[in-house]
Amino acid sequence: MLGVKVSANVRRYFFPGGSSSSRSSSSSSSSSSSSSSNSSSNSSSSSSSSNSSSSSSSNVINIVVVVVVVVVVAVAVVVVVVVVVVVVVVEVVVVVVVVVVVVGVVVLVVVVVVVVVVVVVVVVVVVVMLVVVMVVVVVVPVVVVVVVVVVVVAAAVVVEVVIVVVIVVVEVVVGSRKEQQVKRITLAF
Repeated sequence: MLGVKVSANVRRYFFPGGSSSSRSSSSSSSSSSSSSSNSSSNSSSSSSSSNSSSSSSSNVINIVVVVVVVVVVAVAVVVVVVVVVVVVVVEVVVVVVVVVVVVGVVVLVVVVVVVVVVVVVVVVVVVVMLVVVMVVVVVVPVVVVVVVVVVVVAAAVVVEVVIVVVIVVVEVVVGSRKEQQVKRITLAF
């Protein structure tokens, strides 16, 4: 194109009037220059359109990158929040479980102590009742029997003594009377 423009300018410079062929060549050169200018304008428009398309594509890429970054950051924030919430919930659950276990152990110890105390009290009461029953059922009758036996033996001894005394008295009285009778008889003879 530049060669055509240069030859056209050279012809115009060296042959200003020119012939019909030169005029036709100059017209053709002018048409070719116009076509070249059109093509250059077309190319510039196409380049501008390509530039605009590339700028729009770069804008789209930038938007996509920004959106991806925002999404990644949002996902990271959500993950961190979820992890923190899960950790807090786990800690709360662990604390609750520990408290429940401690309370359960304390309650179990209290229940065991109460049961042991109740069992000891029941055993003591049962032993005391058994002792009382044994005293009432065994010791009292034995004491009563012993007392009765002692009374009976004492009564028997007293009765025997009385009998012996009576016998002795009777013998003494009878003997003295016999002696008196014998004396009377002997005195009568």
